[in-house]
Amino acid sequence: MNNLGAVYYMKKNYGSAAKYFKKAVALEETNATYHVNLGAAWFSGKKMEQAVAEYARAMELDPDVFQHGTKVGVAAQIASPEERAQYSYLLAKIYAQKGDTERCLQCLRKAKEDGYHHMANVYKDEAFTKIRDNTQLHEIVPPPAPK
Repeated sequence: MNNLGAVYYMKKNYGSAAKYFKKAVALEETNATYHVNLGAAWFSGKKMEQAVAEYARAMELDPDVFQHGTKVGVAAQIASPEERAQYSYLLAKIYAQKGDTERCLQCLRKAKEDGYHHMANVYKDEAFTKIRDNTQLHEIVPPPAPK
């Protein structure tokens, strides 16, 4: 099921990819890579809430799932710099919600390097509330000027 999902994903048929990745997850719910793949299908299909949920579940199952290198399932196929930047920002948000400041900041750096255009959202999005006073965050994304 996972391999069929990957075939559809590579053909950019994200709906069919998600269908097969969901079946893979149903067969082996504790496989973090299957959740990453399903998250990637949702991400590429612009279904961000579903993507966040799957990425978060993958992290629950394997906290290092995104640290295994750049070849994590089909997520490695996110090709455009804009998508990579958005992907990194999304991961930063999940790490912030989980309280992993170090990995959150790493992902924010990557999002910035890849040209994410909405970095200032860290000062608006509730997910980043706990790290807003972090000086390393301020180096990556300067805080907004006082009004």
